[in-house]
Amino acid sequence: MYALVDTVIDFGFPMLETYSEQIQALEDELMETKNERLLGSIHELRRELLLQREFVAARMSLVALHLASTSLVSVY
Repeated sequence: MYALVDTVIDFGFPMLETYSEQIQALEDELMETKNERLLGSIHELRRELLLQREFVAARMSLVALHLASTSLVSVY
């Protein structure tokens, strides 16, 4: 079970960080070039980031529920 938690964390959080870095780079470029087409790219990445955060959060919630139910069963 802990391997599952490690996998979610090892995969999920670096992926989210990558999205954040891409957004920051596009925002920096937007400030330098004033290229308004970049706004669409930033919006798209933010939407993807939100979906990925929800995905990772849902997996973490499932793992937490499973761990809690396993702990309750093993106590009694």
